[in-house]
Amino acid sequence: MKKFIDNSVAIVGVLTIMLVTFGITFAWFVSTRESSNEDLIASGKLEIVYDKGEDVQGELIPSSNKDVGINTSVTISRTQASVNGLATISLTIDTLPLELRTEALNWEVYRNGENTPYQTGNFANVNEGDVINIVEDYEVTTSDTIFTLYLWLDGTQAGNEVMGKTFEGHLSASAYSKGTLE
Repeated sequence: MKKFIDNSVAIVGVLTIMLVTFGITFAWFVSTRESSNEDLIASGKLEIVYDKGEDVQGELIPSSNKDVGINTSVTISRTQASVNGLATISLTIDTLPLELRTEALNWEVYRNGENTPYQTGNFANVNEGDVINIVEDYEVTTSDTIFTLYLWLDGTQAGNEVMGKTFEGHLSASAYSKGTLE
């Protein structure tokens, strides 16, 4: 009789654990359901397609415009099956001589060949090893978006002290999911 009671207690214990596990799992799936006009459940994964282009490096010459400086392009998109996502494109400074840590060294980012800069900045108060987010929280679409980064020395602000100085940096991207499918 004692063996029968021990087995019954074990069976009841296993059934209780199974019911609790089922309840927690069911509650989790219900809580991840998103409210929208389409009443979708957030599932899937973020799949970003990123072509970073060339690293940014070279000798900078004072000029009157960005076209004389250094430039590179990156392309970013997401796959058709991907959930929505936001991307950040960053420039990591590898080599930046003291003479180039100035407001005269500018960067500009253009999107898809537009004439107006998407983002701008300069290298005053920037050090080697710093990371500059040149594009932040950009909503990635299934169409390719081309961002072109230009680095140039403003000839009206820079003198001979910058001649022969070399800049080196590399681009990277990160993204995170907004959690919904289109």
